[in-house]
Amino acid sequence: MRTALISLLLVVATLLAPLGIVGTWLHARVDDTDAYVATVAPLADEPALREELGRVVGDAALEDLDERLPFALPAMAEEWVRASADAVVANTGFPDFWREANRTVHEEFLRLVRDGVDDDEDDWVAVDVGPLLVSTLERLDRYGLAVSADDVALRVPMVRESTLLEQRDAYLALRRTSYAAWAVWVLLVVLAVALGRGWRGRLRALGVGALGLALAAVLVILATWPAAEVAGRIAEEDRSELARLTTEVVVRSLAPYASWFLLAAPVGLALVALSFLPRRGSGPGPAGRTSSRLAT
Repeated sequence: MRTALISLLLVVATLLAPLGIVGTWLHARVDDTDAYVATVAPLADEPALREELGRVVGDAALEDLDERLPFALPAMAEEWVRASADAVVANTGFPDFWREANRTVHEEFLRLVRDGVDDDEDDWVAVDVGPLLVSTLERLDRYGLAVSADDVALRVPMVRESTLLEQRDAYLALRRTSYAAWAVWVLLVVLAVALGRGWRGRLRALGVGALGLALAAVLVILATWPAAEVAGRIAEEDRSELARLTTEVVVRSLAPYASWFLLAAPVGLALVALSFLPRRGSGPGPAGRTSSRLAT
């Protein structure tokens, strides 16, 4: 009965651990602006991101030229515009731009999710790529397509503000629940250890609890990649390829975060192994029997 109860406590603790891991990841990676920017910063080197932004900026530049120039665009205009936009996103200053743009996006995200404040007329949380458009238009001066680029703006939508506000309660509840999950996990493991028979039983229960934590981390890691693909497809609907790329890289950061919990595996194995070590002087054999006779 005691063994069954200990097993039940450790199984429930293992089932709660993934929720705790995901919740602490949200706090460490999604709630912290510096951590979020560091997570999405490597996207600046991804050809897919640069290609997407080059296309978006090029389209906006062509539209702007078509509206403001008093003459029809020459046949080579689109080629010039595409080349200029590609040169802008390939510039060595692009990674710095990308980091600062995402810092602004994340600060707006936190304002909505933490405070529930929506005092912006824009109904989208969006990446401001206006500076890229300005640089592209300025580069066109060498082709004789000089336009004033001071008043242009371009924002790439990421997520509706109303969607964030609707999901705010669920998001905050997940964070609170994750903290509760860790508190219950600790309580269940402590109870299991307390119920163990002798120091060996307690050591074994603690080791199995640590192995359960490592197993939970494995489950989270295995679920990360399909979850990232699903989240990316949802983000892309009615928004942009940029939203998909950013969402996927953020969700995938859960895997390396969860991998830290795999360190519980060698600890658990060591504790379980120690619990099975034979007692000193208790082994069978002539020496053991001789010592027993001498003792009598």
